[in-house]
Amino acid sequence: MSMYWSITTLTTTGYGDLHPVNTREMIFDICYMMFNLGLTAYLIGNMTNLVVHGTSRTRKFRDTIQAASSFAMRNGLPVRLQEQMLAHLCLKHRTDSEGLQQQEILESLPK
Repeated sequence: MSMYWSITTLTTTGYGDLHPVNTREMIFDICYMMFNLGLTAYLIGNMTNLVVHGTSRTRKFRDTIQAASSFAMRNGLPVRLQEQMLAHLCLKHRTDSEGLQQQEILESLPK
């Protein structure tokens, strides 16, 4: 009984209207709570990984755009060329995020 109480308290499941009455139900409930705890940790970890990966990728893209803009301004490139550079970088970022690799596409074309 004390083991059931401690696990129910630690997993913050609560003591709702439906609760185990005998030892077998308590053991099942403990296993179920542990499974749910593991599943929740796994899902939250994966979601965090997606956010962190997306954030670092976005930061890298932003830094690349800023570096290209500074390069163009510093060297006095024409506005049209600056726009083409930025458009190319945006296209590359978008195609890379969709899993398309430009080099692989070019190599797959007939020669």
